[in-house]
Amino acid sequence: MSAMLGVCLPDRLHLMSDGAVFCEGRPGVLVGQMEKIIWIPGMTAAFIARGAWIANERFLAACDGVGSFDELIGGLDAVLDTFDEAMREASHIDTELLIGGWSDDLDRPRLLYRAMHDRTPGVEPGNVYEVTAFTTGDAGLLPADLTSFQPADGIASFEAARRAEVDGGSHIGVAVYHAQIAAGATPRTVKVHEWLDALGTLIT
Repeated sequence: MSAMLGVCLPDRLHLMSDGAVFCEGRPGVLVGQMEKIIWIPGMTAAFIARGAWIANERFLAACDGVGSFDELIGGLDAVLDTFDEAMREASHIDTELLIGGWSDDLDRPRLLYRAMHDRTPGVEPGNVYEVTAFTTGDAGLLPADLTSFQPADGIASFEAARRAEVDGGSHIGVAVYHAQIAAGATPRTVKVHEWLDALGTLIT
């Protein structure tokens, strides 16, 4: 699972995720690490997939041939149909997607969330929601005032969630990664925080 959050402001978009990788049947036990903010080639857009790790590869494949973020949004139903079919063949684990990018048509960023389960309050499985802010339940609360949001605010949310009592250990670990999306910005993900979590151990 991935702890992920997004904050969409008028002129920029923040995406953040942890770096811990777990496997089914060993909840909370760290088995690997990876950078989970995945940039989509050819556009100022990125996504975070929560659930099966293979969702990253499958969603990128579904986006192949799409020329821009606006084109992706306009044809998102077809992209998601392709993604869903590929995931049904590859994994039985429900996935979530947090997709962010810069819209040249609207001259602003957009943030979209979609889950294939009914565990997110107010969310219907398979529906796509445009949001101004999103955080997974285990990523902690966001500040009340998001207009001055900085990566440090996301780190604080992740830290608070790590300290919370969770059955089977925390699902947040290794590092915190941050990407900012804005007009003309070069796609770049930065590691902004790190924990000393050891492979094969229960993150607590």
